[in-house]
Parts: sequence; C-alpha cells; structure tokens
Amino acid sequence: MLKIMDGRSEVDWSHSDPDSADVLMISCDQTDETQRWERSDKPRIVVYHGNQQKPASPFILQHPFRVMQLLSVLDEVADTLSSGGASPSH
Repeated sequence: MLKIMDGRSEVDWSHSDPDSADVLMISCDQTDETQRWERSDKPRIVVYHGNQQKPASPFILQHPFRVMQLLSVLDEVADTLSSGGASPSH
C-alpha cells in the first residue's frame, strides 16, 4: 500500500519495525503486543473491523479501508507530530 501512496502525501512514509517507527498501526484486538504499544508515547492508528465497537482513539481506520482514508489519517498524524516538534518519517 505504501507504493500506491508514494507522492500523495506531504510526508514520505516508509515501513519499519515498531521499535524504530514514529507511528504505529495496531489492531483493535487486545493481545500482549497491542497492549505493549498502547503504553507507548508514539501515535497509534488503531484498525478495527466494522463488526467491532469503534475504538476511543484519535487515529482510527475501519477495515477494510481505502488508500485515501489511510492518507487522511496519516496526514492527521503528521500534523500532530509536526506540532509536537517531531519529524515524521515512518
């Protein structure tokens, strides 16, 4: 999906491992891994299925989602990161 998005956002997004990423995409499902990242200071995009309750998170995507929806959320995240002084790169 990152290749489809290339050049459509003000920020160049790339995929990286969670420890070095600036932004995390996590599932709404509660697992040890998602709970670990919930305690992180990194912005999290929570992905949930339509049959699940909408999560209480500032950045959410209902699965399945379109590229333009992802771009919109990523732009919101980039704005949040830039207002906080961080430089988004992932």
